Amino acid sequence: AIAVDDRRNRKKNLAPGEVALYTDEGDYILFKRGRNIEVVAGMKVKVTAPEVEVIAATKVRLATPLVEMTGALNVTGLITGQGGLAISGGTGASVNGDVAVTGGNVTADGIGLKTHVHGGVQTGSGTTGVPQ
Repeated sequence: AIAVDDRRNRKKNLAPGEVALYTDEGDYILFKRGRNIEVVAGMKVKVTAPEVEVIAATKVRLATPLVEMTGALNVTGLITGQGGLAISGGTGASVNGDVAVTGGNVTADGIGLKTHVHGGVQTGSGTTGVPQ
């Protein structure tokens, strides 16, 4: 018989039927009761494939201070957020469809849609000056 494990680093307190693959540095993959799988890595988990698909019946939660992407983002459902939105660079932002603003104002170069005034107002078919 050849020993292929190091009992000093073995995962302890596993329930009957649970299985763990572990390293001497504390990283592990744990197949838990209740059909749950836990992956713990001290530095990084890297998945490399032409395509990666995650199928979750209820939700995917990313508990992290930052999510970075190097390519485009295509969302077919509703985007909801509470932290605001900031866009810089590229070609800016464009909207195809309606935009509804509730309880706020839309501004461009400091000129508010709800609060701007026009100078040079003329009656009849005349025109006004630019918004201020």
